[in-house]
Amino acid sequence: MLKNLNKTQLIVLIVGDVVGIALIILSYIFQQSLLLPISLFLILAVVNYLFITSPKKKIQDEKDALSQEFIRIFSYFAIYIKNGHPVYNAIEEVIQYATPAMAEKLTNLLSEIDKDKSVKPYISFGEELGTLECKQVLVSIYRMSIEGGDSSYINQFNFLFSSLLQTERKQEVKRLEKRLATSSYFPLIGSTLTMIMITVGIINIMGGIVNGL
Repeated sequence: MLKNLNKTQLIVLIVGDVVGIALIILSYIFQQSLLLPISLFLILAVVNYLFITSPKKKIQDEKDALSQEFIRIFSYFAIYIKNGHPVYNAIEEVIQYATPAMAEKLTNLLSEIDKDKSVKPYISFGEELGTLECKQVLVSIYRMSIEGGDSSYINQFNFLFSSLLQTERKQEVKRLEKRLATSSYFPLIGSTLTMIMITVGIINIMGGIVNGL
């Protein structure tokens, strides 16, 4: 998971861990109690986990958002194709429905198509979306651009795009289930930390009573 961190983030993580460990050691030396060190250790562990997993989650969220917008935008594209527009013109038309980020990517796609009439610009665009289904749809769009209004290639695009829609619906259900599961973990983690600190506190109190005797 550390490979998802850049150099600055890795340095911050290491420095934070060093400071956290130093605080844990100092708290034990001065307090002579396990309650504060264990509490600090658990907090440090949770912060580390969130810090390390955050970049990976952000990257995946960005890819998911791009994939979802691709489906939304190319639903319009399918309508333009059905109405007889050539592929290049259909892509030009759907830019007006895109977010600024996606509009820039589509504009770059058209620019690359102007320079390179092969499938390469479509493949490069598909790489940014990150899913095999999106790449397959884009390859079918390339074939449509080469063959013009050939119905077999249009049907292939419609079939692949419908499959992509179904896959995205399933993925959205999984993402929702994951979000719900994650949100249910936090109260459990909080309760666990509280119970551990209470247990350690009781042990310290009992130890003090025994030592006093």
